[in-house]
Amino acid sequence: MQTKKKVIAGVLLLFFLIFLAVVITFTVLGRDFLVIKEKPKPSEVIYVLDGSPGRVERGLALYKERYAGRLILSGGVQPEDAEAFPGLKTAAVTGTPEAESTWEEARNMETIVKEEQIRTLLVVTEDYHSRRTKILFDKVIGNENVNVSYATADTLFDPESKLTEEQHLTAFREYVKLMFYQIRLIFE
Repeated sequence: MQTKKKVIAGVLLLFFLIFLAVVITFTVLGRDFLVIKEKPKPSEVIYVLDGSPGRVERGLALYKERYAGRLILSGGVQPEDAEAFPGLKTAAVTGTPEAESTWEEARNMETIVKEEQIRTLLVVTEDYHSRRTKILFDKVIGNENVNVSYATADTLFDPESKLTEEQHLTAFREYVKLMFYQIRLIFE
């Protein structure tokens, strides 16, 4: 019985310390740390993470600007779905299996990169999600053989303005996820 209480106390203490670390990190680094400000680079493939329509719009804009000749959309999009996107050739779009997390999306894309020997990849996500995406994709896919760059879709998440309650929660959740992904990558 005493051992069970110690285990529960230890787990609660661990969660409290993680929560405290997230709060301190959020306070010290602020919102702008979450946003990667990087110019997209021309690549073989543009990979759009599943999520908001803004991500797809940004990926399509990059495709039309000829940043890549091929677009891969996460979330189970199939080539026949290309008809829904004006200006996109059916042969230029493919999809990946649906994923429950950014982690799964990175793993799905890792398989494609290896199978097709892709050397340059442009990943599209939202601004506030870009730091976590970059850390994850650089670890899982980026290496001396694959150059990964990033482009962001703008959102209402403006690091320079006063945060709304929803934006504050989004930033806090992103820091929590960032912290857990960092821990998970240590053991990967």
